[in-house]
Amino acid sequence: MSTILLKKEVRRFLVNPVKPLLLVVLAITLIIPFGCTIDDPGFVITDSNSKIQIVDSDGDIVAIDPATRNLVILDQDHFQIHEGNSFSTWYEQEVSDTGDESIIAFKTSGTTKWVQIIMTVSASSSADAHIIEAPNIVDNTGAPLVVFNRDRNSATTSTIIDTSQNPDVTGQAMFFTEVTQGNVTGGTNIAHVHLQGGAGPKAVGGDSRGTEEWVLKQNTLYAFVVESLDMN
Repeated sequence: MSTILLKKEVRRFLVNPVKPLLLVVLAITLIIPFGCTIDDPGFVITDSNSKIQIVDSDGDIVAIDPATRNLVILDQDHFQIHEGNSFSTWYEQEVSDTGDESIIAFKTSGTTKWVQIIMTVSASSSADAHIIEAPNIVDNTGAPLVVFNRDRNSATTSTIIDTSQNPDVTGQAMFFTEVTQGNVTGGTNIAHVHLQGGAGPKAVGGDSRGTEEWVLKQNTLYAFVVESLDMN
């Protein structure tokens, strides 16, 4: 009896395979290009009551931790979160067949704030992930995708543009399903990574923080794609 039940369970599994699950996550940071020079280093050193102080361009004195006597410094990524310039969005779906895709897309603005992104992906089955620059995206297709500010107290919104609506909407992205993926074609594949089944999360573009980041072109469409290589 147990053998018969086992065969039935195996048959049921083969008839109803588990659909691959594809997940795309984007960490989005808005950065303002700038540079320091000898004439304008971004800070000044002053002498106040025989004490040396470092003062930034806003007039704020750089703090020193009283216990360790070390400068209190935030790394750039942490700093951008506190400034309200760091955002995140994600999209996942179960797909039915080989070649089905989960896609996040948006257009960058033409402002002086550049978009810096890190794309991480995971998949329950074998898949490929790509960053596509300047794809052809049919206007008013896809669906709106919320972009969250990582400082939940900040009212700042992202500058990326959702072209799935008429008129376009600034401050959100868009997603495409296995049904609507045909509206995203062409473009230049600027990054690619292969995922083994069950792998992830994995960054697309590098193996360390310094090589994972991409600073995107202004006024350009981008698509972030995970493509299934398996149907079960």
